[in-house]
Amino acid sequence: MMQIRIVNTVTVMLNEMLQVFIGCGSCLENPGTDGGVTVRIALAFGVTVATMAQGLGHVSGCHVNPAVTAGLLFGRKIGIIKALLYVTAQVLGALVGSGLLKVKRKVFPLVRIRHRTMRSSMRILCPVIPTADRLG
Repeated sequence: MMQIRIVNTVTVMLNEMLQVFIGCGSCLENPGTDGGVTVRIALAFGVTVATMAQGLGHVSGCHVNPAVTAGLLFGRKIGIIKALLYVTAQVLGALVGSGLLKVKRKVFPLVRIRHRTMRSSMRILCPVIPTADRLG
């Protein structure tokens, strides 16, 4: 019973970590107000939640965020100990996911460049990614 609870808790943490890393990571690279950016961010969150629910939902009961866990707790579908474990794992997973995003931003920093067809006052952000010819 204890091994199953540990596996479920780790699964919930992994789920939340990937949601934060992929979903919030889709918001970082190209800020803007056009419809394409909004669609990309919505699809990133939606596909991530759907994939995690399909792939890991059967292990932990599809606790995709603390609101779902709280709803199941108040609906008396899970106990208080399990709910506390899952919410703790979700918070830790979110912290790990945001930490990975911070590391990613340090390893691949964003640089401001000017695009030739844009006005000089407009700038776009692009990641600096080392290529094989620059590495050695």
